[in-house]
Amino acid sequence: MDQQTRIVFERAVALMADELEARVDALAKACEGLEKTQMSNLERVGLTSRRFGDVVAFVKRQTGKDKGWAQRADAKPLGQIMVEFLEELRSRADKACDEDQRLDRNELRMRLAGVCLRNMHSAYLYRREVKN
Repeated sequence: MDQQTRIVFERAVALMADELEARVDALAKACEGLEKTQMSNLERVGLTSRRFGDVVAFVKRQTGKDKGWAQRADAKPLGQIMVEFLEELRSRADKACDEDQRLDRNELRMRLAGVCLRNMHSAYLYRREVKN
């Protein structure tokens, strides 16, 4: 990716992450019933996976095996809410790539997921600390 495309890419990630800030904070609040390690693992998967589908699969797997992910928030299981959020990220990244063909679809999806999940983990930790 050349320098100009990298600038466009980083700007797209920053703008989308800013637009999603309130949603990320709301999800962090919904995650209060999860253990710190679960949030750390979610962030790690978001930052280290090579495929976006791997992040979605991780949330689905956790929802099926851990009661914390199956807890209800807004009448839906937390895992379902998280999968819907990830699908929204996918959709936003794909739209940006459709508008600017220079952007790499998977790279944009993964970078946006990593940024949002890192911010969600930070908000979750902050809420836990302030609450105690």
